Amino acid sequence: MLNPARLTAKVKAVNRANAYAQELYERLMPIFEPLVGEKILKQDGALLAKIMKLMPELPNTDVLCVFRSLSACSLEFHIRAMEHADDFRGNVYHEAHLYIGELDRGTLVALAQLPNVRSDWTIREVAEGHKKVEEAQEALDNAKRAIHPFF
Repeated sequence: MLNPARLTAKVKAVNRANAYAQELYERLMPIFEPLVGEKILKQDGALLAKIMKLMPELPNTDVLCVFRSLSACSLEFHIRAMEHADDFRGNVYHEAHLYIGELDRGTLVALAQLPNVRSDWTIREVAEGHKKVEEAQEALDNAKRAIHPFF
């Protein structure tokens, strides 16, 4: 059984993270499109100063935190959203990953397409999906029990 407050908070966190991933993609593509084929990273993995000057300020708050992944193979950002669940102890988090492009020895070699992430999930839709999963799991468990010596 789902905790309604936790579910509400999780849906809000997923929607916030995914919406910001879409927004950030639209803000970063005009910066990185002309840089395909150019070196964009320093030896230590940090973006070159000339690239940093072009970058938007990334949020770093309790409810939304964005940071770049340090990878030699990909240019990727992580968006972590937090929501407080009113009837639930603690907070609920969701992290979206935004893949911008492929790197080769600090050079941007290819750009990625806009990820297909939804930011319009509803509590009802997710609750109904959970119910279907629970029903399917129960049917699977019953089928396994029926042939348990052979499973």
